[in-house]
Amino acid sequence: MMRLDGRDVQSAEAAAQILGGKAFTAGKVLDQYKKLGSSKVAQAVSLLAQADVDLRGGKDWPPELVMEVLIARLSRLAGGRGKVTSRR
Repeated sequence: MMRLDGRDVQSAEAAAQILGGKAFTAGKVLDQYKKLGSSKVAQAVSLLAQADVDLRGGKDWPPELVMEVLIARLSRLAGGRGKVTSRR
């Protein structure tokens, strides 16, 4: 998504030229970039960088906890505040 940031990419084929690979996969990346926008992509990169530091000893947390917190924060960026339901 960072490679698409700041470019006027309108199609999966154009995204594939920038990213390499198949148009279908590049289209999925482009769709997600459009949903998040530039500022949230930047926030996601910052969260990933902080998690990397934390995994290398920045926090005295087990690696599993660092990853769970990272996933929760990334989900919040993507609008993942949906209702949780049980499958009973």
